[in-house]
Amino acid sequence: MRGSLVALTPVTDAVSQAVQTQYEENPYPRWTGFSWRTPQPFRDVVRERLPQLAEDKLPLTDNPRVLIAGCGTGLETMRVVSTYQTVSVLAVDLSRSSLAYGMRKLAEYGLSGVEHRQADILELDQLDSRFDFIDSFGVIHHMADPQRGLDVLAGLLDPGGFLFVGLYSVIARRPVTRVRRLIAERDVPPTPAGIRGLRRQIMLGEADSELSILASPASDFWAMSDCRDLMFQCGGAPVHIAPDRPDVCRGRAGVCRIAGPLCARLDAVS
Repeated sequence: MRGSLVALTPVTDAVSQAVQTQYEENPYPRWTGFSWRTPQPFRDVVRERLPQLAEDKLPLTDNPRVLIAGCGTGLETMRVVSTYQTVSVLAVDLSRSSLAYGMRKLAEYGLSGVEHRQADILELDQLDSRFDFIDSFGVIHHMADPQRGLDVLAGLLDPGGFLFVGLYSVIARRPVTRVRRLIAERDVPPTPAGIRGLRRQIMLGEADSELSILASPASDFWAMSDCRDLMFQCGGAPVHIAPDRPDVCRGRAGVCRIAGPLCARLDAVS
């Protein structure tokens, strides 16, 4: 599957190349199962998720063209196709290894209609296609300039289209920001030995005591690919969104979600 993938764009940005290398070596997440649900009409889901939206602002179609920008190993793709009925999906990612993983997993569920392509979001402004719905969860904060990535995605929306973006929260990511500073100070390499060594220090209390929260049973601390994504990932700066934005929903799991026809301006926070 990996060898059959078509490249939709080149990957020339230095940060994109570093992110690509990480997820070629350690695809994330390495999920095994998914709780399937019955998909609903697109308009009905938007109406339920955005009850404040006026009726004339609801999508005009129940057969949306969807872009999953940064689909990773396919878990977000599964969420989309199990949420919305009769969608046409283009799923793109930097990593061929992640794309191939997702293609295999979707095939296990009998899903063959998703179009998978290798692409860099920063190069997608070359596309002629426009989309009714764009989903980019946990992606643009990897970029050196997240605003640029958001602008590219906004430019791919059809008029009245919807953009769903998941971003790291400054508050929820404080322990991760702290451990990333420690990694930089100690020059810990993102190798299996480096990851295991730092993980051992955190578990034994030999590193910053405030980092023990990272070793909670439900965290990504315990598996190699997950831990690299959590603590050693390229980019990954939290992003600040003005709290008075009416189209911003505060989500759990340390992310903010933009869900609406208008994009916010972003301020990266180190």
